[in-house]
Amino acid sequence: MLDKKDKMILNLLQRDSRMSLTRIAKEIGLSIDSTHKRIKKMQKDEIFFQTISIDPRKLGYNLTVDVKVKLHNFDRVRYDEFIKYLCRNPFVMSVFSVSGDYDLTIPLIAMDHEHLDKISLEIRNKFKDIIADWRGAVNLKIHKYEEFDMSKL
Repeated sequence: MLDKKDKMILNLLQRDSRMSLTRIAKEIGLSIDSTHKRIKKMQKDEIFFQTISIDPRKLGYNLTVDVKVKLHNFDRVRYDEFIKYLCRNPFVMSVFSVSGDYDLTIPLIAMDHEHLDKISLEIRNKFKDIIADWRGAVNLKIHKYEEFDMSKL
């Protein structure tokens, strides 16, 4: 379980993942060694990962699309093939199994509408036997992206 100091560390790292140990320790009122041990423990416990966030628009992928997929007439083997294919597709950002009217949510990136059509058709044609419905919505603006106020959780 995270205590108040751990949550403070996470909030600081979310704002600036390159913040120095010295500054983090000063902000939370602990020694550098204690702060470092807490960070290492949270990494070991997989509470957070050292990674970077890439803005696909800066790389020419101007569309991010939220695709909802409803499946039908599938067995475990075919489902696993579909998931594996999506996870290996370079234009699929994430794959989420969801509850509700749809089975999966798949955020995609594409350069433009023509590219999006090509990506969508490729996936849909390859798995047309199990895709019952495919609904895509272009994301117009990102207002918040994977940021958590740890002091409120």
